[in-house]
Amino acid sequence: MALLPSALQAQTAPPAGPDNSDLSRKVVDPTASLMTFGFRFIHVDGYHGNGDESANQIQFQPVIPFEAFGVPNILRITATSTLDGPGDSGFNDVSIFNLFVINESWGRWAFGPVVDFISERPPGGDSFTAGPAVGAVLSKGKWTYGIFNQNFIGSETELSSLQPVIGYQLGNGYSLSAGDAQFTYDWKGGQWVNLPLGVSLNKVMEVGGQPLKLSINPEYNFSDIESSSQFTVRCGLSLIF
Repeated sequence: MALLPSALQAQTAPPAGPDNSDLSRKVVDPTASLMTFGFRFIHVDGYHGNGDESANQIQFQPVIPFEAFGVPNILRITATSTLDGPGDSGFNDVSIFNLFVINESWGRWAFGPVVDFISERPPGGDSFTAGPAVGAVLSKGKWTYGIFNQNFIGSETELSSLQPVIGYQLGNGYSLSAGDAQFTYDWKGGQWVNLPLGVSLNKVMEVGGQPLKLSINPEYNFSDIESSSQFTVRCGLSLIF
């Protein structure tokens, strides 16, 4: 399972400056009001307990900001399809959250529901989970800081994930961030099932007048739970509107 900086009132991205600094800040923040359509190729190189096995996935992630009752909202859908590896091929996981965003003098915070649909139900697991999500983000100088929490609850599932939001602007559209690191705790099992360490190199640029983001995010999972991923590389392309 899987699965976050400035002005939030805009519903579409403002024109990028010469170094795309505003967009470069927003793309490292999952609570930013920025419309994107992202595609990622994910390669898992080895699993704990079976280092010789690997997997390849494609992920589609549209992010749509909108306003309801005078409050900014962010709708994000993440659909994952397995190309090869353990389990069945095809779409097997769809996660959706809708965040209500509140601006503060120090930055902003966001909250809302998150749901997860799993077509390939694990033994003794749930095919549907839901729970609350909450996050807070602020920017200072070249840095972006924050935390994003999601909770997935079902009849057989009690999972919480913490995603650190850490970004540093390198200039000329380049930035470094913590990527999609999801520190995941299984409350029923009483253990961490994902302890990732990684970094994402991001580049915001224009091609034919179309702003887009390129990224590469290598990550290692230090949780040695049987069948959990070891080393993962995510390569992403996002169209920015």
